Amino acid sequence: MPKSDRPPVKSEKKQSTILELFDKSINSRGSKRKNEVIDLTDEDCSSQYSEIIKIEEEQKTEVIEPIEPILCPLCNKDMTLLIMEEKVRHVDFCLTLHSNDSQSSSNSLASKSKSNTKPSSKAKKQKTSSSAVMMERERFKNRKLSLDDDIKINEKAPANISCSKRRACIPDVKILTFEKSTSDIYKVAVDAFNYSPHEEIEQYFLTHFHSDHYGGITKSWFYERVFGDDNDFSNDSKYRKILYCSEITADLVRIRFHIDQRFIRPLCLNKRYLVHVYDSSDLPNGGKEENGSDVPGLYVTLISANHCPGSAIFLFESISLDGSSKFILHCGDFRVNKDILAHNLLNRFSLEYGCPFELDEVYLDTTYFMSSYNFPKQEKVCEALADMFNDLSCDKGTGGSENKSLFTQWFGSLKQSRITDFLNPHIKTKKKFLILIGTYLIGKEKIAISLSKKLKNTPIFVSNVFSKDKFSIIRCIREEYLNSVLTDDDLGKEFDGDCMIHLVPMKIVDSNTDLSNYFNHNGYFQHFERCVGVRPSGWTFSGRGASKSESFIPNTNSSELTDLIQTYTPFMMNLVDVMGDDPGYSYHEDILPQVPLGKSSKGKNDMSNRIYVVPYSEHSSFRELCYFLVFFRIKKTIPTVNIHNTFQMERMSSIIKSLETLRNIKLNRDVVINEKLEKVRKLTLSDF
Repeated sequence: MPKSDRPPVKSEKKQSTILELFDKSINSRGSKRKNEVIDLTDEDCSSQYSEIIKIEEEQKTEVIEPIEPILCPLCNKDMTLLIMEEKVRHVDFCLTLHSNDSQSSSNSLASKSKSNTKPSSKAKKQKTSSSAVMMERERFKNRKLSLDDDIKINEKAPANISCSKRRACIPDVKILTFEKSTSDIYKVAVDAFNYSPHEEIEQYFLTHFHSDHYGGITKSWFYERVFGDDNDFSNDSKYRKILYCSEITADLVRIRFHIDQRFIRPLCLNKRYLVHVYDSSDLPNGGKEENGSDVPGLYVTLISANHCPGSAIFLFESISLDGSSKFILHCGDFRVNKDILAHNLLNRFSLEYGCPFELDEVYLDTTYFMSSYNFPKQEKVCEALADMFNDLSCDKGTGGSENKSLFTQWFGSLKQSRITDFLNPHIKTKKKFLILIGTYLIGKEKIAISLSKKLKNTPIFVSNVFSKDKFSIIRCIREEYLNSVLTDDDLGKEFDGDCMIHLVPMKIVDSNTDLSNYFNHNGYFQHFERCVGVRPSGWTFSGRGASKSESFIPNTNSSELTDLIQTYTPFMMNLVDVMGDDPGYSYHEDILPQVPLGKSSKGKNDMSNRIYVVPYSEHSSFRELCYFLVFFRIKKTIPTVNIHNTFQMERMSSIIKSLETLRNIKLNRDVVINEKLEKVRKLTLSDF
């Protein structure tokens, strides 16, 4: 049969591939404009396109054919009218949803779209599964925020006061007692808010804004203790100061719990306040600054605790009616550093400065009071991390198999773009790293600040995943540099550097699954080659040079120095070694080797996301606590952590006695000791 007489063959329409799908949207408008992309959902572009059609109809130079619908290659949804960003988001969702069984899911969705019959039970399950996936995706998405958002505080009094009398009584370790006279005492409470009201306590002190310390604070908590059964909340004269804390902590309490400022007395750091007078009525405004006063009463001075923003250690000074003084130092949670050891307001208690005074009691943060937790100083960890990301971002990622660059050695070659990246021609060259720093509500910001400074002032974005007011909280910590680099642009589009820093909840950097969810569900894979999580924690530390754990430490009831030396010499020799060894830290040896360049089960490099654990802690290391207890003259040390276990209490008691003995060896030069213990006499704060 002649070719011209053959019946036309009806071609079967095939589903477009993803790449063909993009080509159609570009070429369907005619060959003369094949490189032009016009968004019909944009008002300006739509009118412009209508004008082009009108001109071409008049000139009759080209026939405009109807645009063929653009369908999702996975679920057959018509995406013709979607803008480019929505096309990308939709296809990426389908790729995620159908990763395990893409073929069967695609067929199911396709048949569902073509059928008007009642959905099957399988389809219902699939719909439920899809909804669950969507909800899970939304959990990890950042909502839009603005640097200009106002912080709103609702100080309205509660409608009713819930009674807390069924709660436990305040434990003794949280109550500080001072002698007004030989027959009268005065009490205050520290970090004690989750307990029943105490009939003898009218002043409460909060060391910092972490939930294990402020737990129990509500609006009702204040009204119950100040007003009792009285509901005359409109009477201003009945309000009084009951909570004492640093200025930053006061702001955080008000923002998070919407507390009336008439209940809170903010105190400046490094200033001495008279907060209670023993022989007269209450002070106006909850206290006043008194640097040189010796009026009988209770004084308090706040010193930075180097823990989290706003954290403070409280130096209480009580001058009784007979003129005698008592000093109590409450450390809350703190990280000992050189600034604390050499603080001018603590010099009078320091061996380094002659120690004319003695601290009667010290409430000590004993979180890491074990010799195995001898982790590096904060600044060393921050410096190593900053150097690592700086060196990796400057590395071009090139090098042969015999001479690999730093980047290729630990991260492999730079990745090719995803298929879905071709949907959006406006995507710029990807940055190398999205760096996620795990944080609590506040805390760990020093790591981000250190990285930002090293990486040419890289912007810092505060994620609001799992915490809607996180950004407002961070803005209150009054860190000048941090405020200068905070941004509401999570992509850092205006920054030319190769990195971007996000402060995220600690949960995000707890597992690769959550890290990947954050990276993928926010679409960050379109803008960054790698996502690296940093989980700061002292608990996971097992670094080089860690001291042997003290399995058994002898004890003695003797107070004679010679007996103490004889009893504790073996352990004291270990303590001297610990104090003389300042642990180092290097990203080459301690960070990068945590995640060697490996292969996935499919045999391909799978190193897009990874998590590094770093020994960055905001609690004191064992070595730092040793310096604190040896160089400050302390009459009685009271642990505040790990105190509900008899063995732990006995162990800590023995360590404290050993350190007190070392302190007495430094004070008593005439006591004969062995050569190794002699080293403690030569130690100074410059060795810290």
